[in-house]
Amino acid sequence: RASRCLPAAACNRLLHRDIKPNNVGVFSDGRVVLADFRLLSRGHKDAADDDAARQLTGMTGSLRYMAPEVALSQPYNHKAEVFSFTSLLYHMLSRRKPFEFMTPSVFLREVCCGGNRPPPGQAWPFQLHALVKAGWSSTASHRPEFAEVVRVLEETAREVSAAGGHAFLGGRTPDAGRRLLLDPPRMSRIQSARSFAQ
Repeated sequence: RASRCLPAAACNRLLHRDIKPNNVGVFSDGRVVLADFRLLSRGHKDAADDDAARQLTGMTGSLRYMAPEVALSQPYNHKAEVFSFTSLLYHMLSRRKPFEFMTPSVFLREVCCGGNRPPPGQAWPFQLHALVKAGWSSTASHRPEFAEVVRVLEETAREVSAAGGHAFLGGRTPDAGRRLLLDPPRMSRIQSARSFAQ
């Protein structure tokens, strides 16, 4: 559901620039909200190419979820948000912070310049393997559009739900499968997890 917020933002030339768990909230009725727009950037209405990379402020946001081009102060566009969302997705699926043992200097060297990424979970569905790999591409143009991200996530959720969690999740129980892909964390859990923002 969080991924559904981002295609609309991209269509309106909006870049959130700080996608991370602490900025995603889930209400008791299941509604998902994207919060904290202090770093929001908006493109010009008369821009000739909405997809063109722009020279915006680098090192903006939370480094652990930051796209390489942002961390390296290179021009960037909405595909930087796809990278950040992929890091958020990895965090949700693996229950581990992306690049958790890296210092800022190691992150810049190994992730931004070296292209290293954490391996996907062995029990993840193939579709999620492919989505995370593409979303973490070092080449921004190779990352999927958010509409494709939403399509893959919704399709995978339906398949896992229909299979009771067993078919794609390496024999995990149905409850584990539903928790992994279908049940969002509650707002209180997100608010208490201050370390997620680092």
